[in-house]
Amino acid sequence: MKNSKGLTPRQERFLGEYLTDLNGTAAYRRAFPACSYNTARTEAARLLANPCIRSELAAARRDVKRLTQATAERVIQEIAAIAFADVFDLFDHTPDGLALRSFRDVPPEARRAIASLKVKRVVTRTRTTDGGETVTETVDVIQVRLAQKLAALDKLARHLGLYEERPPLTVLMNSLPSSVAKELRKSVLNVSDETPE
Repeated sequence: MKNSKGLTPRQERFLGEYLTDLNGTAAYRRAFPACSYNTARTEAARLLANPCIRSELAAARRDVKRLTQATAERVIQEIAAIAFADVFDLFDHTPDGLALRSFRDVPPEARRAIASLKVKRVVTRTRTTDGGETVTETVDVIQVRLAQKLAALDKLARHLGLYEERPPLTVLMNSLPSSVAKELRKSVLNVSDETPE
């Protein structure tokens, strides 16, 4: 029996699982654990082609976009923040060298590029004072790991179309001096650089 959205209980169960990770095969196997991998792959593809499910997925994506205020511009800005992050934005120059800034003083762009932050308390030494007390000195070791810069640069380059495939002949022609390339075009390719009037 179909619900008000036009989905059967089976389709609705699949859709709920699919929205968690957008992996059709995995979603189908979670919804129907007794099925084989091949069955899950085939049935997931069939269900994802269903107009009612496609409509519900589009509605769910609109809801997520509205709730998170995610836009393509904002995603690109976040990728750019990671791609162009400068590790020195996290530090202050002191007479003793570099010191990690208070996180309130780190620029927002640099904070957005931080992938993880670990604080570990380390005992540096134990000493006895003149009064006979034992004092343990501790130091907080802070480890900051930035997000992968090369991966972010790669995503930006792909978005900007910087990886366009060029035919080998075009690459060769572009590497030659312009006068040689012009003569080669005329003699081998029978192409004139002059445009007819």
